[in-house]
Amino acid sequence: MDQASQKQHDRAYLRERTLQAWFKLKNQPVDVKLISGSETISVSFRSVQADEEVLHVSDLQTPLGCVSEALLRGNDVEQLCFRLTKVEPETQAPKTEGCQ
Repeated sequence: MDQASQKQHDRAYLRERTLQAWFKLKNQPVDVKLISGSETISVSFRSVQADEEVLHVSDLQTPLGCVSEALLRGNDVEQLCFRLTKVEPETQAPKTEGCQ
């Protein structure tokens, strides 16, 4: 395999692994720190756009209350902190608490 083909193969492999990771994080609780310097907010991760510039979240806990569904711009996010739990391969992700 020539160098260009190897690079293309490597990029495809990394993209596949990234997509698998995003898929496995679906419905997981996550704390989001925004660039604005406001306090960390808690959400349940749902999905991410293909270009990874927009995050779809639910149960957005804010100081003003709970938002059931929301989109967060990637440029506004400084940090994502997932609280991972071990999930058996054939089971669904554990249910997180929703808006009360």
